[in-house]
Amino acid sequence: MERIGLIDIGSNTIRLVIFEFDKKTGLNELLNIKTPARLSQYLTKDLAMNNEGIEVLTKTLSSFKTVADKFEVTELHPIATAAIRQSTNRDKIIE
Repeated sequence: MERIGLIDIGSNTIRLVIFEFDKKTGLNELLNIKTPARLSQYLTKDLAMNNEGIEVLTKTLSSFKTVADKFEVTELHPIATAAIRQSTNRDKIIE
């Protein structure tokens, strides 16, 4: 059975959903957790995310990676929404 994790990085929350795919039963949700991050509050006037916001994001992603490892996730896919996509320093955030 294959396990896939999706991380939805939103402006207010970051969510981890872990699915297991089985040929007989299809896609089954194993875990769905979210944490408030309020990333939009870390955007400066020129729409750059400040270092504190990047740290909040990094710590959250690190903890989600730990959870994904415990669930033996084989694929982990982060999806960034507006708070990151529209940031003027998105390349720095992605690093």
